[in-house]
Amino acid sequence: MSIYGTFYFTKTKSGNLLGEFINNGLKNFIVESANINEGFCKEKFEAEYTTNWLEDENAFASKLIIERDIENKKMFNLTWLDLKSEKPIFSGIGFKKKKILIGKYSDQKNNDRPTAV
Repeated sequence: MSIYGTFYFTKTKSGNLLGEFINNGLKNFIVESANINEGFCKEKFEAEYTTNWLEDENAFASKLIIERDIENKKMFNLTWLDLKSEKPIFSGIGFKKKKILIGKYSDQKNNDRPTAV
């Protein structure tokens, strides 16, 4: 089954992300948090993060990369990567509205779900 869903993130004062997501495989919104990696500007969404979330009683973690879209600077490209293999798990697009990054995402073709931590 292909996964597709929506998300939002807000920035904390320390540069981390807090948000929620939902997809076609879930019944409820799930909390996702992400710690900004060293060397990135804590005031901008564009950065690399280590992100984690819980589904049922399973914990998941991945690397999240957020970049400005090259063709449309008002848009952001997001990629969630497996922590071990660095293979793409999900990709998404979003835009910022009143300090909130809002967007949609889906799984990559032929890639597995992340493994539980």
